[in-house]
Amino acid sequence: MALSICDKHKKCCAQFQSLLGYLKNEGHDTLHGRLSDEFDKYRIWADSVGAVHSPSSSRSLDHRLRFASPYRKEVSEHPPWNALDRGC
Repeated sequence: MALSICDKHKKCCAQFQSLLGYLKNEGHDTLHGRLSDEFDKYRIWADSVGAVHSPSSSRSLDHRLRFASPYRKEVSEHPPWNALDRGC
């Protein structure tokens, strides 16, 4: 079974946090600050579109796209978390 958008969001957050931890430990303060700002923007976006909510919640992006499979597929295949998958 495919991961829900919410599950992908959680995975993305974990990858962001892992990368931020690495940058901080290695002393890359400027890059850490820039990535932290991007992570904040991502979290705001994810919350506003409902990616943070469980699929059973009417507020979730999974729920909103349940009858629009082409759009759900597009969101699942080309969201910000895929860039992190390629980069980590």
